[in-house]
Amino acid sequence: MPLNEWTDKERNYHVNDATVPVVTLFTMPTCRPCKAFEALLEGLAEEFGTQVLFGKMRADEYSGECQIDAVPFVHVTNLGRVFETFGIRDIHKIRDTIEAAQEDIELLQHGKEN
Repeated sequence: MPLNEWTDKERNYHVNDATVPVVTLFTMPTCRPCKAFEALLEGLAEEFGTQVLFGKMRADEYSGECQIDAVPFVHVTNLGRVFETFGIRDIHKIRDTIEAAQEDIELLQHGKEN
């Protein structure tokens, strides 16, 4: 499943309004490792379906809270806050991070109900 291409404004909307984890890949068109890493994230997007929102944007168009020193770079956010950031990582660690983010959202949402 291809990653949605976001502008900074679109990314901010998704990060702040989504009730599922949001995974954003920051990339640049000339970055070869980014293309391979994007393919890995596309596979995870297929696996997680609607349980996680995946997107990508150009690193040079990002104006957010975290500094991006190198690409590829990934933000995983929950309910408007950064859960974890990382560079290249193997698929098992990425899956573990996303699953931990899902558990975190469940805890946060359950806490709001009490």
